[in-house]
Amino acid sequence: MWCRNVEDNGDLGQQIIQLLDRQYYVRQIAEQLGFSLRTIRRRMSQLAISVKGRYSRIPDRELEQIINTLITENNNIGYRQIVVRLRTMGHIVRRQTVLRIIRYLFGARNQQMRIVRREYRVRAPLSVTHIHIDGNHKLSKKWRFVIHGGIDGYSRLIYFMRVSNNNREKTVLDAFITGVQEYGLPSRIRTDCGKENTGIGHYMLRSRGLNRGSLMTGSSVHNQRIERLWRDVRSGCASVFEREFTELEHERNLDASNEHDLYCLHTVVVLILLLGRCLRLVGGHITEDWA
Repeated sequence: MWCRNVEDNGDLGQQIIQLLDRQYYVRQIAEQLGFSLRTIRRRMSQLAISVKGRYSRIPDRELEQIINTLITENNNIGYRQIVVRLRTMGHIVRRQTVLRIIRYLFGARNQQMRIVRREYRVRAPLSVTHIHIDGNHKLSKKWRFVIHGGIDGYSRLIYFMRVSNNNREKTVLDAFITGVQEYGLPSRIRTDCGKENTGIGHYMLRSRGLNRGSLMTGSSVHNQRIERLWRDVRSGCASVFEREFTELEHERNLDASNEHDLYCLHTVVVLILLLGRCLRLVGGHITEDWA
């Protein structure tokens, strides 16, 4: 959790490096940590933290081949997800460079009209309207893969994300606790009214107390932050597996109504690992597990 009262240069330097790793601009780092832009630049100079020195020296031809492969595999991904995937490969590349190569290879790609959303304000990480929690069931209706996730309303940090084969209360609570263990307990959470969120609700009320808004519930379609995350999960990951599973069915190698086929599908470790890896690529920082 980023905080304002950082006195130690080493701690501040580590936080700056972590945010640079997540592709934050220096101006955004100053806003995130609560310091002036001048102070952040001075500390970076004192600690010899260079932005330009962090970028990979990869030839354009090699970068073009990698980007071409990524987009060929999944035409739904955008330049931000490509930047994240390049980073997981060990290549830190400017966003402008990625955009330039995409335009060179594919021309102006058709993009859906951007949705104008209401202005959203949160005072601090893990705060006020806090952690948005929901489940994604796009792969569960036929193949019983359920994705549970939570995202911080302030920094958009992926608080937790887990792929499971059920939608039980304990499964969702266990996934939430992994976020608590890694990032700390949020001030408030927002969920829909599904019974699978009951365990999280009781946990928050016991930990944070009653009559303070520790748990907020409402329609999932109004849970803006997590719904936006699901769009990225679907375009960059879930749609790929949906296409693969559908192809298996068309080839008559998979029958979703057959319990034995579903059992085999769920026990193919390679698919599980690939799905978890894909989810990490979508968020840049996503924890996957199998329950």
